[in-house]
Amino acid sequence: MKVCIITAVWKRPEVFEIFAEAVKSLDGDIVVCVAGSEGDKSKDMVEKHGFMYVETPNKPLGVKMNQAAILASQTGADYYLLMGSDDIMNQPLLDRYIKIASKGWHYIYLVDCYFYDTVSGKSLYWAGYLKNRYRARLRRALGCGRMLSKQKMERVRWQPWMNDRYHDLLDTGFDEKMRLKERESMEVTLQGDECILDIKSSTNMTPFAPWDNTREINKEEILRFFPDNITKLL
Repeated sequence: MKVCIITAVWKRPEVFEIFAEAVKSLDGDIVVCVAGSEGDKSKDMVEKHGFMYVETPNKPLGVKMNQAAILASQTGADYYLLMGSDDIMNQPLLDRYIKIASKGWHYIYLVDCYFYDTVSGKSLYWAGYLKNRYRARLRRALGCGRMLSKQKMERVRWQPWMNDRYHDLLDTGFDEKMRLKERESMEVTLQGDECILDIKSSTNMTPFAPWDNTREINKEEILRFFPDNITKLL
């Protein structure tokens, strides 16, 4: 199964290096499409890792992400993994995604994740939104780690984010645009050695803060999920 990772980059080259090394440490048929907004600076930063690149303005954010998705349409991938360039996924979680996808689910999403702040050195586990989003037994999807089938991407013409309304509220715009159905969706809760990590720094869309339903953890709990070449960068 071929998987294309779709993301966007703006500043924070040190965080993008962690993202890039984490992607390259994953086993599988993986390609990466990145939208950037700083000309040759971001283009060179992306392409030196062998990733595909498209230049586009940083705002509106929905338009920027859609440009990366349109670029991804050229890859011929079977599934498309939507990530921030400050999000990293480990191999066990990717393996479970692929196993679920092989059963024909069109949309796979997470309801919990880990955070690490490069400024304070603090780590958090977030158990997810306390309020359900769709029906009583369905929890709200996190923004990071959403994976869509090629068929689902084709249905929205490779533009899963809002271009106008909600264009700067990526998760809300995505949910409104996709109108995802329960029968097409598979919820994933992290288990055992699985991890998706959101890396916070001094330049972030959302601050590092102890939201509801979180607990602070030791950094070593994060490091155990990733190989040495990644942990030495954290």
